[in-house]
Formats: sequence, structure tokens, C-alpha cells
Amino acid sequence: MRLIIFTLAILISLLSFGQKELKYRTSNGIKTITPDTSEACNKKEILSWAKHMPSYEGGYSSLQKEIRNNIEINKLIDGYLFIWFNVNCKNKAYGYQVVKSINSDVDAKIIKILEEHQNWTSGMNNNEYVDCSILLKIRIKKGKLKILN
Repeated sequence: MRLIIFTLAILISLLSFGQKELKYRTSNGIKTITPDTSEACNKKEILSWAKHMPSYEGGYSSLQKEIRNNIEINKLIDGYLFIWFNVNCKNKAYGYQVVKSINSDVDAKIIKILEEHQNWTSGMNNNEYVDCSILLKIRIKKGKLKILN
């Protein structure tokens, strides 16, 4: 499992500033995800890194609390869920894509919660709001959810 996290971290760090696609290794080979640009302010450039990355109001601990308050997870579920999405220059999070699934039902419920909680602040570069991609890393152990970002 640590190898997956390490591999994802390396791949994301090697991506150019303008996000074209995300490639990552799975047990079934290499998978590619293309970002959703439907709500991007600049459809040609969604950044994987910005001087000030997008943030959730109250931080990831607040987002974690929002998710925990809106979902019950079976205590038998253990594993990691990675969700890749964008936050545009107008503070709108969109384009949620599962990179690593824990359970299709849990994945869908968490994405629904994320879609409903739009308390994001856009990333900034050179004092301008920019579109950015985020890889949200979630650990579920014995039904307890923790955001690892």
C-alpha cells in the first residue's frame, strides 16, 4: 500500500505545471486519467502545483469532519481511497474521479458529499486565481475515515 502512495506522489511531483493527465500504476498495469476541464477558467492549464494551492475552509480537518458527519462506513472496510478533482479560479470544485477505490458504494457516497460541500478557496499564482487539481487521499481503517493530505 505504501508503494502505491509513494508511486502516486512521485508521478504527481513529476507532472508539469499544466496538468494534461495523471498516470499511475495499478496491479492491472498503468491507468491514465484525463482531467475534466468543463468548468475550468483556463481550459488549457489546470495546475498540479501553485504557490498557494486550493484550500478547504477550516482545513482538511474540517472537510474530514463534514464527510464523517454525513456517512456511516462499515467497520469491516479498510483501505485507501484517492480522489482526483479540480478547483477552478472561482472556488468551484468539480470533476471528481476515483484514482484508487476502496468500495464503489463508499466511493460514490464520499464524492456526493464532496460535491455538496463547496467550501474551497482557489489556488493562486502571481497574485492571480488559478485552476488547480488536487489528489485527495483518504484512509479508512475499521470504518473510521481520515484525510491524509
